[in-house]
Amino acid sequence: MKKTISSIIIVILAIAGGVWLTIWAKHYKPVTNLIPVATDSEESKYLVTKEPQMVSVAEDSYLLGVGGSYPQFSQADAAFNKKIADTITGGVTDFKTSVNADYQARLATGGEVFQKEFAEGGMYTYEVSTDVVQSNDQYISVVIRSAGYSGGAHGYHNIITFTYAVERHEYADISDFHPMYFIAGSAQEKLKEKFRSEGVLDSNIEAMISDGTDEKNPENFKNFTFVPGSLTLYFPEYQVAPYVYGEQQVTLDI
Repeated sequence: MKKTISSIIIVILAIAGGVWLTIWAKHYKPVTNLIPVATDSEESKYLVTKEPQMVSVAEDSYLLGVGGSYPQFSQADAAFNKKIADTITGGVTDFKTSVNADYQARLATGGEVFQKEFAEGGMYTYEVSTDVVQSNDQYISVVIRSAGYSGGAHGYHNIITFTYAVERHEYADISDFHPMYFIAGSAQEKLKEKFRSEGVLDSNIEAMISDGTDEKNPENFKNFTFVPGSLTLYFPEYQVAPYVYGEQQVTLDI
């Protein structure tokens, strides 16, 4: 009888262990084949061994000026490069549409006074900048920022990242590095500590941090890059703090 009970207990424990491993595997899928960590003096050269070709978006007219460029990677497939190109050129197109609408509205309300005030033109600007974090035969991890003024009280800043496993032709997912609850919780604590240390943490910022790092909303963590041992999260203006504080970043160990 005792042997039977013992056997049943062993079976139950084995099943429970299998269930736990299944859950763990589902929520924790560490990125494999990370390239080794190089020394500080060699790290930049080691991580970026394939420089991308930069495609200019420069344009200049009476109304507006567009500057900067976006990357195209020789080791990546056409679909990946097209996604980058479409995203950046789409942003330029949206900017120009907004500019035209704002300009026409100002003409309608300001007329000749407005035209004289901006006689030299070029008051609307848009700039694209690229930061290549990794570019090699294994991974691409890149940050592309855009800063523009298309009317209104102040300009705006956007950020988008692309992190890609070259050999597998797959985009990395934030949950590949840590479980979402860990990423969200760590980001919240680090952001609160940052604003607390600056003496500006209040209930409004706390609420924005909580909402902007809610693990139930995957869009909150769509912008990230990584290098061996380190994952960086990017939060654009307004996501976790008021506009005046700009973009925020959080770095986690992996």
